[in-house]
Amino acid sequence: MYIESVPNRNSPPADLLRESFREDGKVKKRTLANLSCLSAEVIEGLCVRH
Repeated sequence: MYIESVPNRNSPPADLLRESFREDGKVKKRTLANLSCLSAEVIEGLCVRH
């Protein structure tokens, strides 16, 4: 799972919690939650850096 910031036309970017998986040999991604309602500090706190 990872957090991705995606452009959102004339609105601020949407922050999405996503997971990637393979289906029929192709990499796909699924959105699990929209985190745009959270503050930037909370979203940064969710990001785990290894």
